[in-house]
Amino acid sequence: MGKQDPKRLAEFGNIMPSLEKAYSARKNGYYALNFIIESFLGGPDLIRIASYFNNMQEVKDDASKASWQNRLRQQYKDWDQEVDKETMTALIENYAKQVKPEYLPDFYQTIEKDYHNDCRAYVEAMFKQTLLADTNCINRTYEKEQLEKDMALNMLKSVTTLGKKNPMRSLRTAWTSPKTNVCSAKPYWKWKWINRTIPMPTSPCG
Repeated sequence: MGKQDPKRLAEFGNIMPSLEKAYSARKNGYYALNFIIESFLGGPDLIRIASYFNNMQEVKDDASKASWQNRLRQQYKDWDQEVDKETMTALIENYAKQVKPEYLPDFYQTIEKDYHNDCRAYVEAMFKQTLLADTNCINRTYEKEQLEKDMALNMLKSVTTLGKKNPMRSLRTAWTSPKTNVCSAKPYWKWKWINRTIPMPTSPCG
Protein backbone atom coordinates (compact mmCIF):
# COMPACT_ATOMS: atom_id res chain seq x y z
CA MET A 1 0.00 0.00 0.00
CA GLY A 2 1.43 3.35 -1.05
CA LYS A 3 2.23 6.11 1.34
CA GLN A 4 -0.77 8.35 2.01
CA ASP A 5 -0.59 12.03 1.26
CA PRO A 6 -0.28 13.76 4.67
CA LYS A 7 -2.24 16.76 3.41
CA ARG A 8 -5.09 14.59 2.12
CA LEU A 9 -5.03 12.53 5.30
CA ALA A 10 -5.24 15.67 7.44
CA GLU A 11 -8.13 16.97 5.37
CA PHE A 12 -10.21 13.82 4.89
CA GLY A 13 -8.77 11.27 7.32
CA ASN A 14 -11.64 11.51 9.81
CA ILE A 15 -14.45 11.70 7.28
CA MET A 16 -15.85 8.19 7.75
CA PRO A 17 -16.09 8.30 11.56
CA SER A 18 -17.64 11.76 11.31
CA LEU A 19 -20.22 10.66 8.77
CA GLU A 20 -21.07 7.47 10.64
CA LYS A 21 -21.72 9.52 13.77
CA ALA A 22 -23.79 12.05 11.83
CA TYR A 23 -25.88 9.42 10.04
CA SER A 24 -26.63 7.77 13.35
CA ALA A 25 -27.68 11.11 14.86
CA ARG A 26 -29.99 11.99 11.98
CA LYS A 27 -31.93 8.70 12.18
CA ASN A 28 -34.49 9.93 14.69
CA GLY A 29 -35.03 13.16 12.78
CA TYR A 30 -35.60 11.43 9.48
CA TYR A 31 -38.01 8.98 11.09
CA ALA A 32 -39.97 11.82 12.69
CA LEU A 33 -40.05 13.80 9.45
CA ASN A 34 -41.53 10.92 7.48
CA PHE A 35 -43.90 10.05 10.30
CA ILE A 36 -45.23 13.59 10.63
CA ILE A 37 -45.99 13.64 6.90
CA GLU A 38 -47.92 10.38 7.10
CA SER A 39 -49.68 11.22 10.36
CA PHE A 40 -50.78 14.79 9.77
CA LEU A 41 -50.15 16.19 6.29
CA GLY A 42 -51.41 12.98 4.73
CA GLY A 43 -53.82 12.03 7.50
CA PRO A 44 -56.82 13.99 8.80
CA ASP A 45 -59.07 15.58 6.18
CA LEU A 46 -59.39 18.75 8.25
CA ILE A 47 -55.64 19.40 8.01
CA ARG A 48 -55.76 18.87 4.25
CA ILE A 49 -58.68 21.30 4.10
CA ALA A 50 -56.62 23.76 6.13
CA SER A 51 -53.75 23.39 3.68
CA TYR A 52 -56.00 23.98 0.66
CA PHE A 53 -57.63 26.94 2.38
CA ASN A 54 -54.25 28.40 3.26
CA ASN A 55 -53.13 28.11 -0.35
CA MET A 56 -56.35 29.74 -1.53
CA GLN A 57 -55.66 32.69 0.77
CA GLU A 58 -52.14 33.15 -0.53
CA VAL A 59 -52.65 33.05 -4.30
CA LYS A 60 -53.20 36.35 -6.08
CA ASP A 61 -54.66 35.53 -9.48
CA ASP A 62 -58.31 34.56 -9.99
CA ALA A 63 -57.56 31.34 -11.87
CA SER A 64 -55.41 29.93 -9.08
CA LYS A 65 -57.94 30.99 -6.47
CA ALA A 66 -60.74 29.27 -8.39
CA SER A 67 -58.62 26.13 -8.65
CA TRP A 68 -58.15 25.94 -4.88
CA GLN A 69 -61.83 26.68 -4.32
CA ASN A 70 -62.71 23.69 -6.51
CA ARG A 71 -60.29 21.47 -4.61
CA LEU A 72 -61.86 22.53 -1.36
CA ARG A 73 -65.36 21.76 -2.63
CA GLN A 74 -64.23 18.29 -3.67
CA GLN A 75 -62.59 17.74 -0.29
CA TYR A 76 -65.76 18.71 1.55
CA LYS A 77 -67.98 16.52 -0.63
CA ASP A 78 -67.39 13.22 1.16
CA TRP A 79 -66.05 14.54 4.44
CA ASP A 80 -67.34 12.67 7.48
CA GLN A 81 -66.43 14.84 10.43
CA GLU A 82 -67.10 12.19 13.06
CA VAL A 83 -64.77 9.73 11.33
CA ASP A 84 -62.19 12.47 10.88
CA LYS A 85 -62.33 13.31 14.59
CA GLU A 86 -61.58 9.71 15.49
CA THR A 87 -58.79 9.53 12.92
CA MET A 88 -57.15 12.73 14.10
CA THR A 89 -57.36 11.76 17.76
CA ALA A 90 -55.77 8.38 17.09
CA LEU A 91 -53.00 9.87 14.96
CA ILE A 92 -52.14 12.55 17.51
CA GLU A 93 -51.94 9.96 20.29
CA ASN A 94 -49.91 7.53 18.21
CA TYR A 95 -47.42 10.08 16.89
CA ALA A 96 -46.51 11.13 20.43
CA LYS A 97 -45.74 7.51 21.28
CA GLN A 98 -43.53 6.97 18.24
CA VAL A 99 -41.10 9.91 18.30
CA LYS A 100 -38.81 11.64 20.76
CA PRO A 101 -40.17 14.75 22.55
CA GLU A 102 -38.02 17.14 20.49
CA TYR A 103 -39.95 16.10 17.38
CA LEU A 104 -43.37 16.98 18.74
CA PRO A 105 -45.09 19.95 17.04
CA ASP A 106 -45.89 22.71 19.50
CA PHE A 107 -49.64 21.99 19.38
CA TYR A 108 -48.82 19.20 21.84
CA GLN A 109 -47.98 21.93 24.33
CA THR A 110 -51.48 23.30 23.83
CA ILE A 111 -52.94 19.85 24.46
CA GLU A 112 -50.92 19.51 27.65
CA LYS A 113 -51.57 23.01 28.97
CA ASP A 114 -55.15 23.72 27.92
CA TYR A 115 -56.64 20.21 27.63
CA HIS A 116 -54.72 18.32 30.34
CA ASN A 117 -53.23 15.92 27.76
CA ASP A 118 -56.69 14.96 26.52
CA CYS A 119 -56.23 14.64 22.75
CA ARG A 120 -59.91 13.92 22.17
CA ALA A 121 -60.94 17.10 23.97
CA TYR A 122 -58.47 19.08 21.86
CA VAL A 123 -59.84 17.62 18.63
CA GLU A 124 -63.45 18.20 19.67
CA ALA A 125 -62.65 21.82 20.50
CA MET A 126 -60.91 22.27 17.15
CA PHE A 127 -63.82 20.95 15.10
CA LYS A 128 -66.20 23.16 17.07
CA GLN A 129 -64.06 26.32 16.81
CA THR A 130 -62.54 26.20 13.32
CA LEU A 131 -63.81 28.41 10.53
CA LEU A 132 -63.26 25.50 8.15
CA ALA A 133 -66.03 23.25 9.44
CA ASP A 134 -68.16 23.76 6.31
CA THR A 135 -68.02 25.12 2.77
CA ASN A 136 -69.01 28.64 3.86
CA CYS A 137 -65.32 29.34 4.35
CA ILE A 138 -64.65 29.07 0.61
CA ASN A 139 -66.28 32.34 -0.38
CA ARG A 140 -66.08 34.30 2.85
CA THR A 141 -63.50 36.93 3.71
CA TYR A 142 -61.98 36.77 7.19
CA GLU A 143 -60.00 39.19 9.26
CA LYS A 144 -56.36 38.31 9.90
CA GLU A 145 -57.08 37.95 13.62
CA GLN A 146 -59.78 35.36 12.92
CA LEU A 147 -57.42 33.23 10.87
CA GLU A 148 -54.64 33.53 13.43
CA LYS A 149 -56.94 32.13 16.12
CA ASP A 150 -58.27 29.23 14.04
CA MET A 151 -57.24 25.97 15.68
CA ALA A 152 -57.06 23.90 12.48
CA LEU A 153 -54.88 26.48 10.74
CA ASN A 154 -52.69 26.70 13.83
CA MET A 155 -52.25 22.94 13.90
CA LEU A 156 -51.23 22.99 10.25
CA LYS A 157 -48.75 25.78 10.98
CA SER A 158 -47.37 23.86 13.93
CA VAL A 159 -46.79 20.77 11.79
CA THR A 160 -45.19 22.56 8.85
CA THR A 161 -43.03 24.69 11.14
CA LEU A 162 -41.59 21.55 12.69
CA GLY A 163 -41.07 20.12 9.20
CA LYS A 164 -38.98 23.12 8.21
CA LYS A 165 -36.54 22.46 11.03
CA ASN A 166 -33.51 20.46 9.93
CA PRO A 167 -33.53 16.98 11.51
CA MET A 168 -30.24 16.32 9.71
CA ARG A 169 -28.38 19.14 11.45
CA SER A 170 -25.63 16.89 12.76
CA LEU A 171 -25.03 15.36 9.35
CA ARG A 172 -25.01 18.81 7.74
CA THR A 173 -22.45 19.96 10.31
CA ALA A 174 -20.22 16.99 9.63
CA TRP A 175 -20.30 17.47 5.87
CA THR A 176 -19.67 21.19 5.95
CA SER A 177 -17.15 21.48 8.76
CA PRO A 178 -13.58 22.53 7.92
CA LYS A 179 -12.30 19.18 9.17
CA THR A 180 -14.28 17.05 6.72
CA ASN A 181 -14.79 19.65 3.97
CA VAL A 182 -17.14 17.45 1.91
CA CYS A 183 -19.45 20.15 0.64
CA SER A 184 -20.44 23.75 1.13
CA ALA A 185 -23.55 24.66 3.08
CA LYS A 186 -26.46 25.26 0.72
CA PRO A 187 -30.15 26.05 1.16
CA TYR A 188 -32.60 23.24 1.70
CA TRP A 189 -34.05 21.50 -1.30
CA LYS A 190 -37.75 21.84 -1.92
CA TRP A 191 -40.28 19.08 -2.20
CA LYS A 192 -43.97 19.15 -3.03
CA TRP A 193 -46.67 17.89 -0.72
CA ILE A 194 -50.41 18.27 -1.32
CA ASN A 195 -49.69 20.46 -4.35
CA ARG A 196 -47.80 22.97 -2.25
CA THR A 197 -44.06 23.59 -2.31
CA ILE A 198 -42.68 23.56 1.20
CA PRO A 199 -38.93 23.94 1.97
CA MET A 200 -37.81 20.76 3.66
CA PRO A 201 -34.42 19.15 4.29
CA THR A 202 -33.64 16.17 2.03
CA SER A 203 -29.89 16.58 1.68
CA PRO A 204 -27.15 17.92 3.92
CA CYS A 205 -25.60 19.60 0.91
CA GLY A 206 -28.74 20.71 -0.93
